[in-house]
Amino acid sequence: LYSPVRLAELYDRREDFRLENARKRDTSFGDFVSARRRDLGSADQHSDKNAVTDLADRYQALQPILSDLTQTLEAEMGTRSILQGTTQHYFGLAIGGINAVNDLTQRAAVDPETFGAIHAHRISAEYAESFQYPDNGRILYDGNEIKLYSVKRLEQCFKIRDRLGLQAQ
Repeated sequence: LYSPVRLAELYDRREDFRLENARKRDTSFGDFVSARRRDLGSADQHSDKNAVTDLADRYQALQPILSDLTQTLEAEMGTRSILQGTTQHYFGLAIGGINAVNDLTQRAAVDPETFGAIHAHRISAEYAESFQYPDNGRILYDGNEIKLYSVKRLEQCFKIRDRLGLQAQ
């Protein structure tokens, strides 16, 4: 697991990325495409520009779809996230929804994305006061230690994700 400081940087970058202007986002995509092409041993600026434009267009088209899916899962499946900001819960979306609040109160175990957000202190203000961070490195929610899902539960989640992916093809 990354350090809490590194996790916070990643969560902040993800939220900034969703909200920042197109020029900054294109620069981020450009950096990614250039690094990837260098790693593969090819460098063609014209194809880099096309790849950046393609990524930016796909990203922009994906955002309303993810927002709609999030709203549908919340309304129909009762999913709830505790992530700070307007960020989509990608792990939850990939497996058809997660109710992080129920996981906290009933299981004291959460999915990897929620676990990372808790460690990074990137949870919504509505839930933040219920967390305690003692010096021993553990994290408590209403006095109960919070853990990552068990291996068995993670395996179930990944099977669901794979099954949903196959159904979508």
